[in-house]
Amino acid sequence: MDYIGEMKAILDHSIGRLDKESLPCHIAPRKGLRKMIPGHIFHDYPEVFIQTRGKTYFTFPGSRLVLSAGEFLIVPPEVPHGEEIGRVGGEFETLVITPATGYVQCHISRESRENKPVILHYETFEQAEQVSIRQLTDLIVEKSALSGTYSPYIIRGLLLSLFASVRILLEGSGKELKGNPRIRDVKNAVLSSFHESSLKVSTLAEQTNCTPDYLSWLFHRETGMTLNRYINNLRLNRASDLLKNTDYAVSEIAWICGFRSPAYFSRIFSREFGTAPGNFRRRR
Repeated sequence: MDYIGEMKAILDHSIGRLDKESLPCHIAPRKGLRKMIPGHIFHDYPEVFIQTRGKTYFTFPGSRLVLSAGEFLIVPPEVPHGEEIGRVGGEFETLVITPATGYVQCHISRESRENKPVILHYETFEQAEQVSIRQLTDLIVEKSALSGTYSPYIIRGLLLSLFASVRILLEGSGKELKGNPRIRDVKNAVLSSFHESSLKVSTLAEQTNCTPDYLSWLFHRETGMTLNRYINNLRLNRASDLLKNTDYAVSEIAWICGFRSPAYFSRIFSREFGTAPGNFRRRR
């Protein structure tokens, strides 16, 4: 399927509507920041949701939100959130834009497993584009607190800039890509889901329509490392970056990076870097 074309169509439709009218853009309340709640996640970066079909039921500390088709939502950094889907007329679809540290990722979800969104396709872009898109996202959150006659126009203009910037990125997607497309999809899936402690090779294999044994063999053949090692490396590298550049507690970093407990994180980190997370931070 032409998922890139569908992402472009979603953004074109959103840009076309925003060009004519102000549309609902919800901002998740900045409450309970960094709170580790079962069934919820939080990131050190924002997320932008474009609901195109059905509904998504979000929960935040102390509040809930139903995101309906035609509406947008920005979840600021560090806001814990859980989500479940609601099909309307048997359909559900969202496009999610993630300006994370060092990259921008877009993904499209259209199916569900146990009332949770399942991602069908990812596109990932490098750091140069991440900076401006992250700045636009942060500005929308900041300006949403303003009141006055011109506030809706400011938000609309920033959303138009955000969506247009991502649309331009998608224009160059899929060109001159090298390597096995299934492995690219797996790497993107890991990048999107490494914060989930439940991430497994079997889940990735199901998403890429192959058996876990075959996926593990193929990944090792293409990259020279096992898939489990790749996941752990990504988590550990992200954890070391957070230890060096943020004030997150070790337990919070374990949560953000998908380790099942702070103790397990410390053990794995110490084995990899030769020192405990706290000592690693102090040495930096």
